Amino acid sequence: MQVEQVLSRLHELADPRAVAVWARMNVSPERYIGVNLTKLKQLAKEIKKNHPLALELWATAIHDAKLLATMIEDPRKVTEGQIDLQIAQVYSPDLCDKFCTNVVAKTPLLLSKIGQWAQHPEEMYKRGGYTLIATLARSDTLTEDAFFAAYLPAIEAEIATERNWVREAMNYTLIAIGSRTSDLNQAAAAVAQRIGPITIDYGDTSCKNPDALTSLTSRAL
Repeated sequence: MQVEQVLSRLHELADPRAVAVWARMNVSPERYIGVNLTKLKQLAKEIKKNHPLALELWATAIHDAKLLATMIEDPRKVTEGQIDLQIAQVYSPDLCDKFCTNVVAKTPLLLSKIGQWAQHPEEMYKRGGYTLIATLARSDTLTEDAFFAAYLPAIEAEIATERNWVREAMNYTLIAIGSRTSDLNQAAAAVAQRIGPITIDYGDTSCKNPDALTSLTSRAL
């Protein structure tokens, strides 16, 4: 499938209501067509992994195409140069999350990018760093507890004053870390209790962030 064909399919799948939702969240990605994630995933399955096409779709600057690019990207062919170029072009929380979970987390560069991004001054880089930590916490069973515990002091010290989308990522990361083992659960729950409730600005929508303490104390590990 050629890039022009994919873009035509995206326009066919577009839903103007999705654009309105992002507008209410005060996040209006440039040239957002309005294709929901379910339809994007279905299209990605049809296309299958395609590194050259993923690069072309990312280069279009159409938000939906960039999201799709992360879904069809072949992580085995992704270079560090590509990762560094693309993270610099990320401008929204959803694109940041999909880029990190679909692409970066599936490369051997995962740990090095956590190290580079978790204290980065730019909002999307730092969100990306914490998104990668959360992804690793949920999916990897070999990493020692100490690796994840090392990020709890930074979350506790910074989350209240962090920028909106970093704060959201830290909140989810705290929950992910505390959901790994009983020891991490106790440590993360203690941090959540000291932090108190965290509010994320989702604009004029009904979206709400999960309460970390409730999440960490309502499940058995």
